[in-house]
Amino acid sequence: MKPGNSPSTKVWDLPTRLWHWSLASLFVFLIVSAELGGQLMRYHILSGCLLSGLIIFRVIWGFGGGHHARFSYFVRTPKVVLKYLQGVIQGKPSAYLGHNPAGAIMVLVLILTLSVQTISGLVTTDDILWSGPLYRWANDNIAELGGAIHNTMGIALKALVALHILAVLVHQYYLKEPIVGAMLHGYKPLSNTNKPEADKHYLTLGFALSLSGLWVAWLWSMPL
Repeated sequence: MKPGNSPSTKVWDLPTRLWHWSLASLFVFLIVSAELGGQLMRYHILSGCLLSGLIIFRVIWGFGGGHHARFSYFVRTPKVVLKYLQGVIQGKPSAYLGHNPAGAIMVLVLILTLSVQTISGLVTTDDILWSGPLYRWANDNIAELGGAIHNTMGIALKALVALHILAVLVHQYYLKEPIVGAMLHGYKPLSNTNKPEADKHYLTLGFALSLSGLWVAWLWSMPL
C-alpha cells in the first residue's frame, strides 16, 4: 500500500523486504542465543543454517531478482561512493531510489561477512554438546580455524551492524530520507528521474526459494 498521498514509486519488492527483516530477526536471535548458551545453542545452530539459506537466496536474487535489488543496479565504483559520502557530510547527498552507493558497500560487506560466519559455524564444535552440521567432514585443523574465525567474525559483525544502524538513523533523521518505511511498505518518494517499479521475477523467485530451502533442509537433517 502506498504511504499517504504523496507521489511515490515502488522500490523494494516483497521478497527483498521479507529477506531484510528475516535476516535482522535471525541476527538478533543468534547473538542472544550465543550469549545465553545452554540448550539455546541447538537453536543457534539451526538458525545459523537458516541464515545460510537466506544468504543463498539473496545472492540469487541479486542477479535475477527485482530491479533495485540487483547487484548490477546498486554496485558502484569507489569514486562514486566517495562523492556520495562527501555529499552526506555536506548535507546534500545525491538522491537514489534504491541502495545509495555507501549502502551498497554495506550490503556487500554484510553478505560477505555473514557468509564467512555461517560457513565457519557449520564446521565448528564446542567439544561438549553441540557441533555444526558439517563438523563430521572437517578435520581438527579446519574445525579449530573455523572456531577462531567464528568468534572473531562475530565481533566484527556486531560492529558492522551497529554502523549500519547508525547510517540508517542518519538517513532517516538527518537527511530526512524515509528508508525505514520504504523497507516496510516498499515505496519511496519520486526523485527527479522516474525509475521503473520493482518488477516481478517468478522463475527466479521459485529457483531461489527451492535451492535455499533444499540447502537448509539438508543441513537440518544432519545430527548436531
